[in-house]
Amino acid sequence: YMGINIGAFAGPLITGWLGDHASWHWGFSAAAIGMTFGLIQYVAGRRHLVGRKEGAEFALAPAAMRRAVRLIIGGAVVVAVLATALALAGWLTIDRFVDVLTVISVIAPITYFVVMFRSPRVTPEERGRLRPYVVLFLGSVVFNFILFQA
Repeated sequence: YMGINIGAFAGPLITGWLGDHASWHWGFSAAAIGMTFGLIQYVAGRRHLVGRKEGAEFALAPAAMRRAVRLIIGGAVVVAVLATALALAGWLTIDRFVDVLTVISVIAPITYFVVMFRSPRVTPEERGRLRPYVVLFLGSVVFNFILFQA
């Protein structure tokens, strides 16, 4: 708990100071080093966390996890090859890339919420908790639309 507070206080000060007095590469490198130390501390001490479970309730079996990882990697390779081919053909310009990314950014959360609401694993109580989250999500989207107009 104290590490989080100290990092939240000192991180911007150290990063900003190094950015102003050395270079921003040094500033962000210091932030990366701090995050690395935090991750090392978490991994080394996670077995001591109170109430930790051995595994997630609906975790994939090892074979299913390997299949999911292969599908993700395969999908990423297919997207990269397709994007490269379309760019070399002259169709995928930076403007079209932004348009495609925008469409994906709209469709992905809608699909995600539809899947969560229709999943048989989601209880009526969880669906009730999900509805306010959708409202908060939409509020965050509107806020960021306004914020990034500049």
